[in-house]
Amino acid sequence: MKYLSEMNAEELKTVFNNSTELQETVISDMFENVDRHCEECLDCFPKGAIDYSIRNDGESYFKCTDRELFLSGLQYVQKNFCFLPDCCDGKIQLCSELIGNKNCGTSDDGKIEELIKELQDVCFDEFMEMYKPCFEKYDQISYFLDHYILEEMDLDDFYIKDGVLYQQIKYETGEVENFKLT
Repeated sequence: MKYLSEMNAEELKTVFNNSTELQETVISDMFENVDRHCEECLDCFPKGAIDYSIRNDGESYFKCTDRELFLSGLQYVQKNFCFLPDCCDGKIQLCSELIGNKNCGTSDDGKIEELIKELQDVCFDEFMEMYKPCFEKYDQISYFLDHYILEEMDLDDFYIKDGVLYQQIKYETGEVENFKLT
């Protein structure tokens, strides 16, 4: 019997790769963290600025419904989260200037629409990009080693016996139960 707290990174990778239940739990935690981060970013947009459904199942969309509110929210999320690549800063600034110019003509209005569409598409791509690590084995293992075992597990409660992962739960009564994880 060997506790996870006694294992090195290579041994922990093997434990992760051999336990479907542990993988599912870790991946679920990854999705929850991405969902929370997406919500933090989406909450930066004022009510009425966007219409969206950001999910990991292919049914997602992200649309600007009010140019000024969208731009205001985008500036805030960019300032606080560096959400978009730096190359978008100039486009955000130009769009803001064009919208702020009350004397803009039809050509400026077309440019505004073009910039808004481009920024909207980049936002959508960034949200979808956040979910990619949840599907990649390398990123799942990294998340497990760098976050999950440090923040979500008490490694002294998990052990390997005969190649099988167990969780040991100790109750206040002194009773101990061992659960096999597949």
